[in-house]
Amino acid sequence: MSSPRPDHTDDPAVSDTSEPDRPNRASTVSDTSEPPSGSGGADRPGSAKPAPIRPEMAIRPGRFDAAALLTIWFVRKSFYWLAFLGIISLAVTDHLDDTEIDWSSPSSLQRQVLSPLAALILAIVCRFLASQAGLALTYPLARRHDAALAPRDSFGSSIGVFFDRLHVMRAYRSLRWTHHVRQVALHRLGRWGKALARLDPILDIVNIGMAVLALASLMWLSADATA
Repeated sequence: MSSPRPDHTDDPAVSDTSEPDRPNRASTVSDTSEPPSGSGGADRPGSAKPAPIRPEMAIRPGRFDAAALLTIWFVRKSFYWLAFLGIISLAVTDHLDDTEIDWSSPSSLQRQVLSPLAALILAIVCRFLASQAGLALTYPLARRHDAALAPRDSFGSSIGVFFDRLHVMRAYRSLRWTHHVRQVALHRLGRWGKALARLDPILDIVNIGMAVLALASLMWLSADATA
């Protein structure tokens, strides 16, 4: 008759040889799962969320830069109705034969100033001056951007710094033409800004109306030439 087996459940040697606890599979899967769709990986460690564009950073403090920006914007926007006015004038007048300017004759200059080409010339001049003035106003903003960049010490660094700054200035100029930056400028001007806010849609209506009239005048001129 065999003797009963001893109970080793309380023996520490036996308990040490038992299998370790297996990790929970569900928790392992949840730790290695991808972030939910639409998050863009912004919650992943080491990923940086892109900073939003702050329109107020594209305008210098004070009212002068805001007023200058809006003035240049309206001059720039006037290019369209001036150009369409020149086209209409050319289509309905008989000044197409004498378009050369004699700079030595005051009477010739006076005729050219009063000719239909004057509106086209004025439109081009306004567009050019507005573009250059808008670029010049961004120079202080570009200089402020230089402080956050490492200095260049390679060959031709001086000309490289000039072109880098010019690219930054152009980027600021394009940003300042946007609606949101112009809204900040209007807000800074207070009561005058509220009055200027009405001028933008008025110019839109004028530009569209002049474009329709210019197209109609060209169609009339073409029909009259073929008749």
